[in-house]
Amino acid sequence: DDMPLIHGTAAVLIWGALEASVRDFLVRWLVRYPASRLSPELKSVRVRLVEYESVDGEDRMRYLLGILERELAAALRPGVARFECVLAPFGIHVPITDSERRDLNELAAVRNVIVHRAGVADARLLELCPWLGLAMGQEVKVGHEAFFRYRDATSRFAASLIEAARVVAQRYA
Repeated sequence: DDMPLIHGTAAVLIWGALEASVRDFLVRWLVRYPASRLSPELKSVRVRLVEYESVDGEDRMRYLLGILERELAAALRPGVARFECVLAPFGIHVPITDSERRDLNELAAVRNVIVHRAGVADARLLELCPWLGLAMGQEVKVGHEAFFRYRDATSRFAASLIEAARVVAQRYA
């Protein structure tokens, strides 16, 4: 039956891993390249001094990044746009193809439905992914073909992020 439960669970995990990886990457970026903290978006972040002073090192950068993500409304952006908006202030622009963008956006939308809607298609999924041909209230199933597309797009995004970061890092060297 194409193991939709396993593939759906794996899709949720792969998106979560991508979110955590991008966040961890940016935390380490801020630690390694202190000059990157001078970006206009980060300079305008308002912190609670007591909270900021109560943490050190990477945790301090994680705190700043969390505020930046909130101020940029990153979590409200669909799919890969949530990463692009937090990478942009640091001059990191990840080149991806239209098909990779589509696959990543589909992965994010499908993940959201699996996690928050018990795998039942909602209006947001239908709006973001009309090519899936789903109807409102229909069960969303992730097959092996879709999962492999998600896995490949996620891997290519991560590899492209590394390459884009290398280019920007040379400016700080």
